[in-house]
Amino acid sequence: MKVIIADTSCLIIYHKIGQFKILQETFSDLIEIIGSLGVLIKAKEKGVIKSVRKILALIDKTDFRISQSIREKVLKESGELE
Repeated sequence: MKVIIADTSCLIIYHKIGQFKILQETFSDLIEIIGSLGVLIKAKEKGVIKSVRKILALIDKTDFRISQSIREKVLKESGELE
């Protein structure tokens, strides 16, 4: 597991598929655990990226799959749902 500390208010944990639930169960009382798409939402909120939709379009060109319902939730939370 790789841990990257960007600053004292941000902790990003790189996890493999299947480890997310274990991380949530183990650390959720101590830190906020979010997945890759949650990082995009946070980045948009902080002004690090301008468009989650554009990043999702790039992700669509990879083997990372996002269900339509999750895509809509992410776009809604980032204020980009049409």
